[in-house]
Amino acid sequence: MPLPPSPVTLRKGLKRFWPRGLLGRAFILVILPLALGQAFFVYLFYERLYTEISGRAIEQLASEIHLALDLLDRRPSDLEIINDTLLLEVRFPDRADYIPPADSPSGWRSRFPVPDSLRAALARELGVSALSLRRSPDNRHLHIGFARGGEAVEVVVPRKHLLSSTWHVIVLWVVILSLVLLCAALIFLRNQVRALANLSVSAERFGRDTEVKNFRPEGAYEVRKTARAFIRMQERIAHQERKRKDLLMGIAHDLRTPLARIRLQTRMLPLSREKEMLEREVGVLDQLVSEHISQVRGSEKESYRSLEVKRVLADAMRRVSGSRPEVALSLLCDSGLRAELRPAATERCLQNLLDNALRHARSRVCLRARRLEREPDRMEITVDDDGPGIPEGEREAALQPFFTRSRRPLRSSSEGLSSAHLGLGLAIARDLVIEQGGDLTLEGADIGGLRVRLQLPAISVDN
Repeated sequence: MPLPPSPVTLRKGLKRFWPRGLLGRAFILVILPLALGQAFFVYLFYERLYTEISGRAIEQLASEIHLALDLLDRRPSDLEIINDTLLLEVRFPDRADYIPPADSPSGWRSRFPVPDSLRAALARELGVSALSLRRSPDNRHLHIGFARGGEAVEVVVPRKHLLSSTWHVIVLWVVILSLVLLCAALIFLRNQVRALANLSVSAERFGRDTEVKNFRPEGAYEVRKTARAFIRMQERIAHQERKRKDLLMGIAHDLRTPLARIRLQTRMLPLSREKEMLEREVGVLDQLVSEHISQVRGSEKESYRSLEVKRVLADAMRRVSGSRPEVALSLLCDSGLRAELRPAATERCLQNLLDNALRHARSRVCLRARRLEREPDRMEITVDDDGPGIPEGEREAALQPFFTRSRRPLRSSSEGLSSAHLGLGLAIARDLVIEQGGDLTLEGADIGGLRVRLQLPAISVDN
């Protein structure tokens, strides 16, 4: 015996068909009560009102047929007068030759035959065991055939005497009214959801540009209140960001002057080991100042452009390919993948990541880019190397500024002055990715070293 599905399975099945957007969910919340209300109305109409009206019509029609037959029993010659007076036609066909008329109405009416419940109720009122109830081909009359006292009787009555001719009008009005209400609800919901969608888009832009233009509060009171709070938050954050950049730029420029004096005085010293060490330390300090200035300038305004991701990655690999020719570089990228990115910031981010991978790789560096299946408007870029990697406990700290962990000896003295050995390479790359609405994480690579995973917004296929 098969087991019933678990609640988790049912929940997952419903989640697949449940709309993900607010408009679809709100529309379902509106249409479900309306549909249930209409179904309840139809039940009341057909099971209560329609049945009651049909029952009364059957009683009246049976009384008229009984009256006509009683009058004909007394005065058979007055058949035409009785038919004209009661608005019906009584026939006495030969029982051997009698064939009930076919129930073959034309057009859409052929889909609605005479209900069996009416046939049974009419037979019960007439006191007969069997009864034939058929429509005429033109759907204007009903032919009622039954046996009475050993003879066949056929009564032809107008259809409206037994079946209501206005039920479809009522149903049509109900359907039209429901559609009008649904359209009005859909327009109202679209206006409310549009205000939330605009707020969401503005928040996404603010996360990437720290400045949103042409945004104004709209929609319901709560949505407008949230939008005004968002605008005030945007202004405060933008002001603090400007102050931070000005402070860092001022400190970096102020340090340049004493460093220049120290460098000049160091050159005047006689040659010695202490002089070489001092010059090296001054060079490191100067590189730190330059990195600070470069990091602040890199975070300044830069317009977004639609870029072909494969070409951007190929250009980045071409620029670093000569640093270590013995390391094999490979590139895999989905065709047609495009993204709205800042060209200079993206170039510097990839430069830092590839330099870091080449510095620690033994023989391979793999660069991949693909569109995320569950989020078609986002893409993933991974940079893998087969070097020693970073222990899992140190990966989060490695993304912080000035974190250094020597994974191999320096190859030359000039390497000590690079941003990577100053502990700023991954930190700068992460900042540049976050500023463009993405994220950067570290994990173990399949080829044995470190994997740097970037997630960035991509241009959707629908666009």
